[in-house]
Amino acid sequence: MSAPPPPSSPPASVPTLALRASLRRVRVSSFAKITVPLLVVVGLTVGISGYGFYRQNDDRHRLEAAEEMRRVAWLLSAAIDARAVGEIQIPTDFTKPAYQRTLALLRHASTDNEIAWIGVMREVEGRMSLVVDVGETGVGYPLFYATPAHFTALRQGTVEAVSYADEFGSYVGEVAPIRGADGKPIAIVEVSYHRDMLEMFSRHQRNQVFRAVGLAMAMAMFLSLVLTGIVVQRPLRRLRQGVAALSQGEFDHSLPVRGSDDFAQLADAFNRMAGDLKKMYGGLEGLVHARTESLSNSNADLQRALDQVKAAQELLLQSEKMAAVGELVSGVAHELNNPLAGVMGYSQLCLGKTQDPKLRGYLEKICHESERAARIVRNLLTFSRKTTTEPRLIDINEALRRTVELREYDLRVSDVVVEFDLSPEPLRTMADFHQIQQVFLNLLNNAAQAIHGHRARGRILCRTERMGNRLRITFADDGPGIAPENLHRIFDPFFTTKEVGQGTGLGLSICFGIVRQHNGIIRAANRPEGGAEFIIELPVVLGERSGAEPPAAAPPTPRPRSRILVVDDELNVREMLRDFLGSQGHDVDVAASSRGALELLRAQRYGVIISDIRMPDMAGPALWEQVHRLDERLAQRMVFSTGDAANPETLAFLDRVGNPHLHKPYRLEDLDHVIDVVLAQPS
Repeated sequence: MSAPPPPSSPPASVPTLALRASLRRVRVSSFAKITVPLLVVVGLTVGISGYGFYRQNDDRHRLEAAEEMRRVAWLLSAAIDARAVGEIQIPTDFTKPAYQRTLALLRHASTDNEIAWIGVMREVEGRMSLVVDVGETGVGYPLFYATPAHFTALRQGTVEAVSYADEFGSYVGEVAPIRGADGKPIAIVEVSYHRDMLEMFSRHQRNQVFRAVGLAMAMAMFLSLVLTGIVVQRPLRRLRQGVAALSQGEFDHSLPVRGSDDFAQLADAFNRMAGDLKKMYGGLEGLVHARTESLSNSNADLQRALDQVKAAQELLLQSEKMAAVGELVSGVAHELNNPLAGVMGYSQLCLGKTQDPKLRGYLEKICHESERAARIVRNLLTFSRKTTTEPRLIDINEALRRTVELREYDLRVSDVVVEFDLSPEPLRTMADFHQIQQVFLNLLNNAAQAIHGHRARGRILCRTERMGNRLRITFADDGPGIAPENLHRIFDPFFTTKEVGQGTGLGLSICFGIVRQHNGIIRAANRPEGGAEFIIELPVVLGERSGAEPPAAAPPTPRPRSRILVVDDELNVREMLRDFLGSQGHDVDVAASSRGALELLRAQRYGVIISDIRMPDMAGPALWEQVHRLDERLAQRMVFSTGDAANPETLAFLDRVGNPHLHKPYRLEDLDHVIDVVLAQPS
């Protein structure tokens, strides 16, 4: 295969890319070196100078205002006729000549625009009262805003500064005494400015300073731009043009070298680099293309191999985790089954002995919750991958339809539509119908819950197809999908993304265990169009379908009651069974161990033996061997109960002897049914 022709425009090389980046850094750095110091110097200079000017003018204006008020107050105190002020009575008669003369004098003095108020006041009955007001408001009334400075000026005859606020605003001013003929103060005159007027002047001065600083910095910015354009931008523009030409393959492009500054040295380095690249590119171009194609093929092969190894590692890790947790779950389930058997049994016994509706309600709740706990235990045992299965040839299409029928109503009221895309040919495999149905139910429930938390209405697609010697079942939804960081943990036991109280984290782990037990695989992925999908693959089995479920057995004919021996190391279980079987008309003996049972067997004949599997001194299988030696027919009438149904040795023993058995916890009617079946056997 011939090598592909070289491209007309080679891609930018590493040196040219580095040079472009260097030029950008030089341009930015040069601009920063010129502009930033200039802005800092100008800003600090103008700012400090402006602030000093502002503070000086503000202080001077406030001082001048205070001096003006003091001067006017002194002049008024000297100009006002003390006799006229003494003749003014409170409340004031506005028509009296004394009042009019004083008012005219005050109005003449208030022609200054900055003076806000002038008034004459004197002390009446310990309170300061207004005598003459330039605005003729509030004359004759006590001044509630009078300050200690007002009284000091009146009593000591001094000029005082005052500051106060009333309903009309905030004021600063000066008060001066008006002295009588004897030289003693008889009243005071106040000259006040609005504090807002002083603040307005201060703000005006401050704004002028800010405008000056802003204008100076704008001029500095403009100057820096001009300097940068002259000193830096022109040489850099030529360098950028040269780099652009070089990146397009124009290796003959060169830059003029003028002077010996940094830009001249950079232009010379650029010219040398262009020459070196021209030599390198000519010889390496064909080799690069050939090596690139070979490397691409190798990378693709390596990526496929890595994907296969990663998938195998994930499956192995998942299997190891499931095996380890399965051992733990099996032991926990066994410890829970024995007390659950006692709780369920006693609650059913009490239900049969009381007619009190309230008490029966309590008992039914206990029984219901016990059964719920029993179901959880069964799920745990299923998760441990050791429970017995009843595989038979089933049609996956039919099993899927029947499973959806169980949830059809709930899905419909939740506005979730289930669509089928089933294979036209029957897809048969050897599987336990109930366990496969449990996997389908878990996946349907998870999909419906994901949709409900994401949108009001949704869709679940159930697809089946044959892929060679395996069949594939796909559950796809249009929910939010699975977070990428959770995809590798989705089948971990006790891992859940649901809120507290809404999930145990066992559902998908149980599905993983069931599918693996049927020699299949299950995996999860996100759909490109949105939502999640779970894919199950199972082996195809050719042959005729034997039915999804075994036909129901005909009920046995009841037999006469008998003497029964109960062997169990749990006291509660023994006493519960003795009470129940006794209530059914049987004669019941109990033994806490296998050795105690053997002593009773030597002294008494029994029609049925109910024995636990795991006991401390002698296990149930060993007891069966002893009974088989004593009486083969009685050994066949032994009924075994166990809370360790997941133990391989227990399963092997029960398969070998073929005796009836019950898994703890069990319902008493199931026990009664098994006893009837055993008693129906010929003696």
